[in-house]
Amino acid sequence: MLELLRPLAVGSVFLVVSEHPDLDAAVDAMRRGAFDYISKQVEERELLLRVDRAAEVALLRRRMAEASVASVSKPVDTELLGESKVMRDLRERLRALSESDDTTVLIVGETGTGKGVVARTIHAQSRRAYEPFVAVDCTTIPATLVESELFGYEKGAFSGADRPKTGRVEAAGRGTLFLDEIGELEMPMQAKLLRLLEEREFTRVGSTRARRLDARIITATNRRLDRAVREGKFRADLRYRLAVFVVELPPLGERGEDVLLLARHFADERARVLGRPPLAFHHEVVDALPRYPFPGNVRELRNMVEQAVVLARDDELVLDDFPVLARTHVRTSLLPPGIGEMRPSSMPPPRLGASRTLAEIRERHQDDEQRQLVAALDASRGNVTLAARRLGLSRFQLLRRLKKYGLR
Repeated sequence: MLELLRPLAVGSVFLVVSEHPDLDAAVDAMRRGAFDYISKQVEERELLLRVDRAAEVALLRRRMAEASVASVSKPVDTELLGESKVMRDLRERLRALSESDDTTVLIVGETGTGKGVVARTIHAQSRRAYEPFVAVDCTTIPATLVESELFGYEKGAFSGADRPKTGRVEAAGRGTLFLDEIGELEMPMQAKLLRLLEEREFTRVGSTRARRLDARIITATNRRLDRAVREGKFRADLRYRLAVFVVELPPLGERGEDVLLLARHFADERARVLGRPPLAFHHEVVDALPRYPFPGNVRELRNMVEQAVVLARDDELVLDDFPVLARTHVRTSLLPPGIGEMRPSSMPPPRLGASRTLAEIRERHQDDEQRQLVAALDASRGNVTLAARRLGLSRFQLLRRLKKYGLR
């Protein structure tokens, strides 16, 4: 009965009252989502206290959930803006998904395309909206601590565990657990995640008692999981288990007119924060923005526009307010006529033939990536954190690339 009622009364708490109290029945009721188990023989005063406590918890949950939903409404209105066909199709898919709040979702897209925003949107549009949304970035947790962070641990489970700790899975409750960059998990942890998905149970580190998974699982990655499976870096069975409903996010370069729409939105948003009037875009900026490849996607565009608003000296954003864009525009203007008109995202893929070997293509790609790294560091005056944000990478990912090319 509880399984049927809970989806219909999201944010509520349930009290189970029994004529004949039984320990096993009480444990089963609590595992199925009951807040409390009460015997009919309990004194009236205690009954009222327990009902009042349940009401207070229900009210607190609703207030927290309302704050959570309000916090996700803002990014939903930004990164998911767009009138391009790919964005209209994306919003339609998300609306269809809102009818099912227990479907496992895999979000695939380049860094900076808004995978986290889409995950929050899915949560906000579901019947779980008034339950917790717990996000975990798998790239920021050391491999040795992933299990204890996700599943929690008991007191004495290892050196330094002087008290029990609730893991992220348990903290998600009946809400949503979002695992970002799932492709970075090590193989042993992938096996534990597979068990979590298949059996809907987990155990804390240092415990033997199984706990139930009630949350919905949403994962995201910027990696090609099929390629990772072929390379032996990702479990095939886990990939199939995650990809029940796949949401593919387009890179900003494929969204056409959305670039200017988003840029104006971000500029207006930042101007309001700074107490400035709306800013116009100089025609050179309008011409240059769609030509820039945006390797960091929407995140890079947002950062670029916010910096421009800060640098702007009057009520119009000019090309000099976009340092990276200005340098790119200068290089493009020096090309022979016609070449600069072709956007990088619309260029046909290189063909393998006698004139271009795979090694040559790979070398050119690495040269382009190295130039982007140098440009980002130059624009950020050597600040690695700012450069990583500009490129839409984590600090760890940028440091790894700098080491790869001997730049650090």
